Amino acid sequence: MTDIILDFLSNPGGRTLNEDRAKVVYLDDKKLHVAIVADGVGGEDVGYVAAQTAIDSFLEHLGNSKETNIPDLLKESVRFANQAVVEVMKNRGGATTLAVAAIHDSKMLYVANVGDSRIYLCRNNDNRYELTQLTVDHTFANVMPWRGEMSVEAARENPQADDLVYVLGRKPQVPVDIGFYGNNSTDPKSAQTRGKNGLSLKSGDSILVCSDGLIKNSPQTGQPFTKTEEIVEVLTTQEGKRAAGSLVAFALGREATDNVSVAMLQMPDPERHKRAQRPLRIAGWIIAGLVVLIAAIIYLASNRINIVAQEAILTQTAEAIAAAQQAQQFDSLAATSTREAFERGFRETAVAATQTAQPTVTPTATSLPRNALPPDKIGEQFSLTSNVPIPIAENDNITVGNFPVYLRIRQDEEARNDADIYVRSGSRLQLIAVSGDRMWLRMFASSNVFIRTGGYVGGITVAIPEAPSLLEFSVAGSCMSIDYPLDSNQMLVNCFAGVCSYSIGGETPVDINVGNQLVFDRQSLVPVSAKRIPESEAVLYQQELAQFGIANVSCLASYIPTPVPTPTRIIIVPTHTPTAPGPFIPPTDAPTVPPPTDAPTVPPPTDAPTVPPPTNTPTVPPPTNTPTVPPPTNTPTVPPPTDTPTNTPVPPRPTETSTPGITVISPP
Repeated sequence: MTDIILDFLSNPGGRTLNEDRAKVVYLDDKKLHVAIVADGVGGEDVGYVAAQTAIDSFLEHLGNSKETNIPDLLKESVRFANQAVVEVMKNRGGATTLAVAAIHDSKMLYVANVGDSRIYLCRNNDNRYELTQLTVDHTFANVMPWRGEMSVEAARENPQADDLVYVLGRKPQVPVDIGFYGNNSTDPKSAQTRGKNGLSLKSGDSILVCSDGLIKNSPQTGQPFTKTEEIVEVLTTQEGKRAAGSLVAFALGREATDNVSVAMLQMPDPERHKRAQRPLRIAGWIIAGLVVLIAAIIYLASNRINIVAQEAILTQTAEAIAAAQQAQQFDSLAATSTREAFERGFRETAVAATQTAQPTVTPTATSLPRNALPPDKIGEQFSLTSNVPIPIAENDNITVGNFPVYLRIRQDEEARNDADIYVRSGSRLQLIAVSGDRMWLRMFASSNVFIRTGGYVGGITVAIPEAPSLLEFSVAGSCMSIDYPLDSNQMLVNCFAGVCSYSIGGETPVDINVGNQLVFDRQSLVPVSAKRIPESEAVLYQQELAQFGIANVSCLASYIPTPVPTPTRIIIVPTHTPTAPGPFIPPTDAPTVPPPTDAPTVPPPTDAPTVPPPTNTPTVPPPTNTPTVPPPTNTPTVPPPTDTPTNTPVPPRPTETSTPGITVISPP
């Protein structure tokens, strides 16, 4: 058996609830490596139930079936999953997509698809790796022309063009698509033929199954949350969990609006790690060439410059070489740390600044100057005491005095892709290197920084050079803060959002759960405690960033209490009437008949009554502990109207629109 690499990762992305599910398995008896992604729809507690049911029931049938033809086996298993989801979702309105990639005998690829989760193939074609979309989304725009009910143009121009037509859980029968389409093919007949025959795989091939949250376009920029070239770069240089984490981090770094899930099957490729190191070797050659060139210039111009100038140039060259070597070391040690599930959902909901900015601050984030940078600069340093930003470059030392500073490191020309580094007073940093979508910093004692990665989705790594061993903290996809006080034996690290980790001595990175504050002992480098990040930490950073006009630090939103006094969710009292007839009985201990009192309704006895006085055995039944009529109890014979109704309210169904002969589900 070929050692196929398989892994997955699912993240809530920009939503509170994760309705995606992903899974990878190997079935030894069938020689099948399987990657599955399901994207549930319906909201609340419905979508994720549909997705989980689909995956569980699919794998159940896949493992128990005696079918040996793989395409037929996949079809049967998907149909079985659909029936299970239909049964579970009765009157609940939930549904799900399902995309499956299966490699048989480590050689042949087969797929099955319902919905708009996608399957991609990354393959080397003529010494150039390309990404090919193997499946087609089952949207109105694609399905209606297949049925012959609309032309391609009319379907694409229809307001329902992007609505899903085929999903699991809506009807007892659903078409299962096993076709290989390719980037430019939408013909279902030829695609089905190719799907039945399977696709022969070769060394270096990677199969990616993903939910649409990974690749859909951002509403702010119109660009994909994860670009094609980024997917290719990751799949050709990384494997397994690291590759899955990098792909998800791209989407999180661009504030994905949906859940993000990936599942991967990768054929072995000894060149993957070599390709990952190739840019480092090229950088080394360039640096070596620059050193030789500088040395030649110094030699040829030695009679025109004085000894002091020569020494200065040589010193700068040595520092540049040292910095490059350090950057190369960091790059070789850096890894995108991932995990199968986060402690809680990652939210990217904007929040307003909690305090009004002080008079001396820059007015708004959009008013911060954004002038053209010199070629050797990577960003700007802003101060509360000056309106003029200072350009900064790699290997620059950032020493902060009595007032904090804000560093804006540009990833490209898009303002939203800038990385934000807030540095409190008394801190000292050094910008080691910036390479592509990664950045490396040094942080010295008495420093406190807050980092938001922005477009540096490969991660920002902070090294602590004064530690007993190489200590690094990394964050990809969102925000982290590090407090390294001078007068304490402890170091505080807050993982606000994204993918956070720490590494000691270059060993494998260890995950830091999102929402956790880790306390490290500065001598042993061992985490001594972990707890949820105090809301005061987030509030303080939000207030301090607001001084620079940065009012929407979305990764801090979930830690800052909302000023709205009423809860966002309410209990809805059902409007149905009880099924058992009967009078209304209040749910109290008081009976429905008049209670006994000290003053009975009959005339009280006197010393000389004309009628027999009341005794312990009255002629009429007194209100005693044993009345002749059934006493009211806490368990009345009919259900009382309480806050815990006997019937559970039915969640609303997803929005449906009607077209003759077809049911359309609007995307969530």
